[in-house]
Amino acid sequence: MATAALTMVYDDPDLLKIWVDYYSKYMDRERMFVVTHGKQDYVHDIAKGCTIIPVHRRSPYPRMDADRWFFLSDISSSLTWMFDTVICNDVDELLVVDPDVSDDPIKYIEEKKDLKVITPFAVEIIHRWTEEHDLDHTRPILNQRKYVRSNNWYCKPCIVRERVQWVPDGHGIMHQPNLHLDPHLYLFHLKWMDRQFHIDRFDRRFNMRNDHEGDEEIVFGGSTWNKSRATYMMIADKMEEIRIEAFGETGFDFAKARKSYIDNYKGGENGGYKSLLNVGSDLRVIPERFIGIF
Repeated sequence: MATAALTMVYDDPDLLKIWVDYYSKYMDRERMFVVTHGKQDYVHDIAKGCTIIPVHRRSPYPRMDADRWFFLSDISSSLTWMFDTVICNDVDELLVVDPDVSDDPIKYIEEKKDLKVITPFAVEIIHRWTEEHDLDHTRPILNQRKYVRSNNWYCKPCIVRERVQWVPDGHGIMHQPNLHLDPHLYLFHLKWMDRQFHIDRFDRRFNMRNDHEGDEEIVFGGSTWNKSRATYMMIADKMEEIRIEAFGETGFDFAKARKSYIDNYKGGENGGYKSLLNVGSDLRVIPERFIGIF
């Protein structure tokens, strides 16, 4: 089978390097598609050998992120004519298969030939800055970070074998009632992997709200990106207070969170299928078998 990986990038060279380095271990670079949202000179060095697709970037407007995902849906749908499988994620998301099952996420996915849409279970790397050092980007991330929390919002139906239309940010899918939440695939979300890194990243996006003609601030994007800076810093500070496997289930199976995702997966009035937001209340220690994967 032939598999393609697709992402879209703007002002994220460090994350693009992680994305390219990770997927290029498992697939040829010409099957890795990088859409540059506006002129991004660094992409041609970091993603050398990948298929680079530059597109126009408009000045910020409220529907920017929604339109971006309509665009990615169309690109992914087109790629399904030429590839058996298309993986589409934000640049701060990596698909990882449990090493107890396989050492190659692409081969693992390709073996599931009969599934049209596959959803991985999502975990977010959380930086405990009072006990972990600042991230060294020259070393593997999972050698430096040991905690994750579950976040059902990032269990994205991101592996497709047919034409697709995702809801904004890829958190759900149109007209796909048959859910397959894979028991061994994880989507590692890197947004919170380093405190200073994610604060700097937020500041750059916050400053974009006035990067247009006129005096009115334009808020775009979802989740924490559309918060005020004071609210964002409050959320960032609260990260250090998340308890570590204090109550309930322990380990890395996330049984309750998985069940919650499945039980709450349903279609809305607009035909989009997704689950409810359910963020884990505690941190789990990443098992040793994952160390060094990226």
